[in-house]
Amino acid sequence: MTAPVRANPDVAIAGRAIARSEPDLVGGRPGECRGGFESQFRLISGPVMHTRSVHALELKIPPVALVIVAAVLMWLASTCAPRLNLELPFQASIAGVFGLVGLATCTLGVVEFKRAKTTVNPTKPQSSSSLVTSGIYRHTRNPMYLGFVFILTGWAAVTANLVTFLALPAFVLYMNQFQIKPEERALMAIFGDQFKAYCATVRRWI
Repeated sequence: MTAPVRANPDVAIAGRAIARSEPDLVGGRPGECRGGFESQFRLISGPVMHTRSVHALELKIPPVALVIVAAVLMWLASTCAPRLNLELPFQASIAGVFGLVGLATCTLGVVEFKRAKTTVNPTKPQSSSSLVTSGIYRHTRNPMYLGFVFILTGWAAVTANLVTFLALPAFVLYMNQFQIKPEERALMAIFGDQFKAYCATVRRWI
């Protein structure tokens, strides 16, 4: 007869201590660092993604290139699946508004980086020389990426296909996992409590 297996209280306590000691870089409300978009898709962006092959994709594809790839795939989807095309009222106006807002949001983000004289290279966040929290960065931590989402939303309105709209949350999930989270780890390593305090007041997206 075997003895019953009992949980080791020391292991449980250590696990809780580790969980408390790691900064929450994916919170959503002020005081946390989760983006509004991420909270909607948390069920499919968890520990399953954390494998060696997944980490190999981090910071590898420049976001601008990813936007271009996404736009091409969205166009192909609308061409290959015409039965899923949608009839949108004021289609051109919707596309134009989202496109212009996206372009303006990206531009404001770049301007603040230039003023701070820090790198705008998204593949090397470890080269950041200052933490930008002024201007549009008082409202979103990633205005350039948010601008890309707006631009792709405008493009989805142009293609007017159900599949193209489904590509938008996929883009957000990819950016969260392979671009934004690695950037946040790098910024936390550089700026420490300053970046943590910034995360406590400004959302990842909107």
